[in-house]
Amino acid sequence: MHKNLDNWIEAAKIYAEVKGENIYSCFCKNFVKRHFTDVSHLHVLDAGCGDGEYTEMFRPKGAQLVVMAHIR
Repeated sequence: MHKNLDNWIEAAKIYAEVKGENIYSCFCKNFVKRHFTDVSHLHVLDAGCGDGEYTEMFRPKGAQLVVMAHIR
């Protein structure tokens, strides 16, 4: 179990480093920022949340967050 967790932590670090360079990632972040402006009092599920970037986009807007990360 610890080896899987260590691998996940390493993958998450790499993802966090390169996500800003990816044109698809930039498109998705901009789309979410433009189209999900009023999420106050909504329950938002961030499944497979990676480093939690989207969670942190919704939190200041008042969303009630449920975060799911699957680790085997």
